[in-house]
Amino acid sequence: MKGGKQMRKRKNRQKIFCIGFAFCLWISGFTMVSADNASGMDKSYIKNFTCTNNIGNTKIELNVSADVWSDGPYAQINKIIGNDLNVTSDIPYIEFEDYNIDVWSAEGTYPTTRLFYTYNGTLKVKVTDATPTVVIEELEKEGFCGGEPVSGITEYIKNIDECGEIQLYQ
Repeated sequence: MKGGKQMRKRKNRQKIFCIGFAFCLWISGFTMVSADNASGMDKSYIKNFTCTNNIGNTKIELNVSADVWSDGPYAQINKIIGNDLNVTSDIPYIEFEDYNIDVWSAEGTYPTTRLFYTYNGTLKVKVTDATPTVVIEELEKEGFCGGEPVSGITEYIKNIDECGEIQLYQ
């Protein structure tokens, strides 16, 4: 009886996660996922995945490194080695602050062939009177909100909440 109750709880958590995950994918828009090519390699190696989210001229890249084992056509992810976020933009003074990253096995255990990821944080841009109007227009078009100027500097912010899936066989 107790085992059945725990199993129902686990299934309910999985359903809630799947619904939340689907909503997150729907709300976050389109994110590109790519992986380096390790074809022809056998046994253990490091595989790097890059998940890219474009916001106007700003690019956020989540880089995930995984320990992968392969033998012929079969492969599996044994563990996550590391991850980091990079922001590139032609907008000066842009920073990604207070961010969190989480990457985990889609099945909840390793080895796996699928990973889920999520990251969130705040993109901040400091704008001065000398900032071209076209930059401010782009920020506003992409959903950045500007605050009140302090000492001639206005801070524009945009909260980012992104999630997705990485598949070993993509």
